[in-house]
Amino acid sequence: MLSETEVTRNIPSIEMWVRKAEFKKNRVILTDKRNMEILLPYRELVAAYLEIRDKNTKQISRPELEDVTEDLVGCLILYDREYKRICVHTTGVRAGLLLKQLAIHAPYLFLEYMPWMDKGDQQEFFRIREMVSVMRAIG
Repeated sequence: MLSETEVTRNIPSIEMWVRKAEFKKNRVILTDKRNMEILLPYRELVAAYLEIRDKNTKQISRPELEDVTEDLVGCLILYDREYKRICVHTTGVRAGLLLKQLAIHAPYLFLEYMPWMDKGDQQEFFRIREMVSVMRAIG
């Protein structure tokens, strides 16, 4: 199932264009189009999901985790512990594969989109961040 929305974001957002991803024990290394490496420690990540934008209507859809396939094209959306939104546009690797690999290497992440995420609801975000911290500590 896809959720479709038009979104107005009220939180800081970073965009990057990635051609390669390498998953290590404690971090993912993203290589951008200029061959610069971006290190993202799993402990700094709280949530992840995919966004697919329809080129004609500009509508954004978000597949549920069980509907994600490795060949799915779109943007990998990450939220870090500081509630920054990181949009990973993919050029050399599919977004679906990135999300699946991230779920394997950091299984405690919140892997679902919730409407409050883009609205700046810090109270709800801090609850999710705390839940992820507890799951990481247990795992």
